[in-house]
Amino acid sequence: WGNYVSDRTDGLHARRLPINKSNWAAVSAAGAGICARLALLVLLSAIDAAASTVLYPAPAGASLSADYTVKVNGQTISVYRGLRQGLNYSFAYFDFSGTVNIEVTIASPWMRTPIIRPTSKGIAYTLNNKTVSFSLSNPANISVEPDQGSIIDAPPLILFANPLEVNPPQQGAPGVIYYGPGYHNPVGGKITLGSNSTLYIAGGAVVNAQVRASGSNIRITGRGILDSKDWAFAAADIILRLDNVTNSTVEGIIVKDSPTWTFRLFQSDYITVNNLKILSTHLENATDGIDIVNSSHITISDSFVRSHDDAIAIKGMSFSDGRGADTVTVTRTVLWTDGANGFRIGCESHAAFMRYFTFTDIDVLHFGGYEWIISMQPAENMPIENVRFENLLAEFEYGATGNFIELLPQVTQWSSPPEGRIQGVYFKNISLGGYRNPNTVGTITVNGPAATHDVRNVTFDNVVRYGQVTAANSPNVSVTGYTSNIVFGAGSPSGDTQAPSIPGSLSAQAVSSSQINLAWTASTDNVGVTGYKIFRAGTQIATTAGTSYSNTGLTASTAYGYTVAAYDAAG
Repeated sequence: WGNYVSDRTDGLHARRLPINKSNWAAVSAAGAGICARLALLVLLSAIDAAASTVLYPAPAGASLSADYTVKVNGQTISVYRGLRQGLNYSFAYFDFSGTVNIEVTIASPWMRTPIIRPTSKGIAYTLNNKTVSFSLSNPANISVEPDQGSIIDAPPLILFANPLEVNPPQQGAPGVIYYGPGYHNPVGGKITLGSNSTLYIAGGAVVNAQVRASGSNIRITGRGILDSKDWAFAAADIILRLDNVTNSTVEGIIVKDSPTWTFRLFQSDYITVNNLKILSTHLENATDGIDIVNSSHITISDSFVRSHDDAIAIKGMSFSDGRGADTVTVTRTVLWTDGANGFRIGCESHAAFMRYFTFTDIDVLHFGGYEWIISMQPAENMPIENVRFENLLAEFEYGATGNFIELLPQVTQWSSPPEGRIQGVYFKNISLGGYRNPNTVGTITVNGPAATHDVRNVTFDNVVRYGQVTAANSPNVSVTGYTSNIVFGAGSPSGDTQAPSIPGSLSAQAVSSSQINLAWTASTDNVGVTGYKIFRAGTQIATTAGTSYSNTGLTASTAYGYTVAAYDAAG
């Protein structure tokens, strides 16, 4: 009682309204609040629900693959050549709605024991000699593999089945840098974006350039390929950089073969990344996928990252101003790392804090690395807190070390003394399979090196390794040093019967004709707040560990009502 919600929506007015439920805050349509209204007069074009496909022929000069032939509804599409440490793989893309029938034919003499990943999608196929046939009714980023036992003997086809584009930018429109189908080499190999600008790379385009963006309201979009070519190797520079960017989006494009980190967000806030595809496996060192550096309110969804180094890393760099990394959400995303970590959090720790991270519905198709699928390594007295992993399926590649989860405050070669600390981490419905290293069997390590650099309030809820639910006394589980309240098992941790406090000061802002940004102040809990559930019109639409959420894909001139509920590890 006595808590309030602010109903600021589009800057027109604000009121203080009483909340009358113990752990809920709301912006609602009637009675208990006020709706967040998209009052902009921009109307989105409709998409015909009937089945349709958009195919993009490769431009002259693109590196194509002869390893596969791919047909979509009977039409042959272009297949590109990728490179992984001297080993080729192939990739292709198209857009569609409705249901499409896909045929993948390999040029080599056989399809031995094919598999379509992620296996969580349950894509059924038929095999006829060297052709795998299957259907898709929803967009997906998948890997078709001729031999589920080896991606070396039979390199895979990575297939990006995109949704149809909606309202793509128009060539010649104000602020739009437009690359249509074709092979493009911008002068100097660099594209610079400022506030209120758009970069559009159309399907069928290959653009050899590095992109530098600074400012606000920037959009990078399309279906084409941003490639590195020779300029990047000479400069050894990041191919896609957002430096001090706010309220911006990256969506739809393929980013390929960076000579170092692929996509860096530096001191940037309120960035939405959707359907981004990263392929960067051709070099051994430092080819990270996505690096979130001293940045906050980052949302990544429906994306694909294949990297040799860390797939997703959250960092605080010494050349930053030391601001914290706050509220990062990654959902419905596919990862594939050939050499290092799947998630690496805090290895570089020049940040005030790292907190409110949510990773849900994640598929790690292959982990061939020598490090960890999930690693947290805070130093420099930095805390990592309130992190949630839920619904993650990971598979080891043959020869992988078998390291699974590491929670260990430590000083690495990229950070300075002393160690940091970790608290409030929740793992739920995590499954490990694939190659089984007989010596490690999915090692889990939790270690606090000192009383002031401890690990506390960690729950492993239904963490399954090779079909076995992990317990504290399971093989290759180590909990040592200064740790407290480390709980294993299926179900909620015992002893916590107190609900979190009410989220405060809920506000909603319509930032465009299709997006509302929600924000609220943090709840408190006797053990720790795990996250927040976001409801729209009474239906849950998302969870986040942070105190903000961007609801995209909305319809203009429509009223929306929202409710936010805090929850802890007990549910």
